[in-house]
Amino acid sequence: MFDKTRIPIKLEKSPIKKAIIEMHYEGYYPEQALYGLLMDSFNLHQTPISQLPLEVRTQDINLKYQVILEGLLKEIDESKYFFGIGNESIQFTVLDKYLSWNNWIPIVNDAVEKLIDKKIIKKVNTITLQYIDIFDTDISKNINAQIYIDNIPILMPPLSISSTIMEKDVKIGINIGTPININGVLTEEKSLIDIKCSRDFISFEDFRNSYKDVLENEHALNKRYFFGLLKQDLLESLGPKYE
Repeated sequence: MFDKTRIPIKLEKSPIKKAIIEMHYEGYYPEQALYGLLMDSFNLHQTPISQLPLEVRTQDINLKYQVILEGLLKEIDESKYFFGIGNESIQFTVLDKYLSWNNWIPIVNDAVEKLIDKKIIKKVNTITLQYIDIFDTDISKNINAQIYIDNIPILMPPLSISSTIMEKDVKIGINIGTPININGVLTEEKSLIDIKCSRDFISFEDFRNSYKDVLENEHALNKRYFFGLLKQDLLESLGPKYE
C-alpha cells in the first residue's frame, strides 16, 4: 500500500518532460483582437497555427485548442515558463527544466488575474493539469500497475495502459507506455507516465472563486497517483528528498 505521508518534496533526477495547465474557455472578443488587448501585459508572437483560417481550426479537433499567440512569461534558473492563448484555449507550459510547483503556480495565477482584469475570459469550461514524465529505462516491472490475461500478468514490453478515474469532480486520465514513440521511432530504452487531471466549471463565478483551489487539488492528485505508481526501486533511482 502506498504511504501518502511519504511523498517526496523533490526528485534529484526529475523525469518531468513537460508540464501543462490548460483552460478551455469562452471569450468576449474575437481572436483577431487578442494581440492588441494583451500586448501591454504579455510578450507574445503569432504561432504557425494562426495562419490557418479559423473555420478550418474549429472543425479539426487536433487544431481547435491550439494557441495562436505565445510567449515567455518568466525564466528562473534556466526553467522557462510559457503562456499561450487561442480562440478557445489558454495554456501555461514548462518544458524540461521543471523546478517546482511553488515556482510555477504564482506565475500562472498572476497571468490568469491579468486575463480576468482585461475581461478576456467570459467563461472557463475546464481546467486541466497534465504532467508528462519520460524515464530513460523500461519501467514495466517497476510500477504498481499490471495487465492480466486469463490470470496471467503481462509484464514485458511493449506495454500500454490507459485508465480514467473519477475523484469527486476531478477526472484523472493515466497513460503508461514502454517503449515510447519519439519522432515516429519506437525508443525501447524509454518509458512514459502521463497523468492528466481535469475539472469542469458551471459558470464564470465558479471559476473565479475556486480556480486556485482547483489547481492545488489537481496538483495534489497528480502527485499522489504518480508516486503511487512507482515501486520503491524506481522511486529511489530518482533521488527522492523528504522533509
